[in-house]
Amino acid sequence: MTERAAKNDHRSRKAADVQLFTKSVGRKKRGGSLDPNDRKIDQRVAKAVERMRPEEFDAMLRDGEDQ
Repeated sequence: MTERAAKNDHRSRKAADVQLFTKSVGRKKRGGSLDPNDRKIDQRVAKAVERMRPEEFDAMLRDGEDQ
């Protein structure tokens, strides 16, 4: 695997982690008394998202989409 391919693969995995994180954090509360924060989240990804600039975060969410 070339260095360029490895960087692209790493970026794709990081983008997938961010997308999964936002999907799990952003889901709606279900009926009953279940709290919307009853899910487990990856703290490593949570800290990374907190440190991201808004432009970088947007790019991660849109990774793989045609512009």
